[in-house]
Amino acid sequence: MANSRYAVPTKTAAVATDEVAPPSYGGETEEEAPQVPQPTASEGVHPLAVSPEEGLFAVPQEKVVGQCVKLLKLKYTMMMMYINYGDRIRAHFRDVIYAHFKEHAGEEREDAYHLTMKITALGGEPTPKVSTIPDINDLHQIFMVLLQAEKQIIQELRNLSLMAGENLSIKVMLEQMALTDQQHADDLRRMMFCEGGGGGSLP
Repeated sequence: MANSRYAVPTKTAAVATDEVAPPSYGGETEEEAPQVPQPTASEGVHPLAVSPEEGLFAVPQEKVVGQCVKLLKLKYTMMMMYINYGDRIRAHFRDVIYAHFKEHAGEEREDAYHLTMKITALGGEPTPKVSTIPDINDLHQIFMVLLQAEKQIIQELRNLSLMAGENLSIKVMLEQMALTDQQHADDLRRMMFCEGGGGGSLP
């Protein structure tokens, strides 16, 4: 992912006839400038690039940032789904299910914050985006839509884990998120079982 914070000056002063001038960032031409390496995920050239001590990524750092941004969008969407569907369910006196949805929304919000901090630390921009929430009032379908969304997040967490390579801190963060989302998915399965597993609009 391209980011202005990764920009590294690439121009130095022109070489004089009798001595080498000290580095300068004036108006020299590109032909006179030496090649300055750009920050990469495999070399600690730039302060925002991960170092071997932290654990190198398996892919360029920009791709890791891009996957984090994708996950952030899914997390924000998941949070809003739990809030919206929870309010609908509570309006029909299903307070027990509402309590679970409220707890899930808070945990998704916390995960989104951790992703935001990581994206910023890696030089990206945590752009807030949310997908359209399906407009449904069938309780079983609500469970199914939420379950599918949780499974999608788990899959994208696995994808990011592969990209993380040797970076232990990201892997630990992802494992914690995966555990939370798997618990959410299991909760939804239990709710469906308790509701009889069938359809039916909210009463």
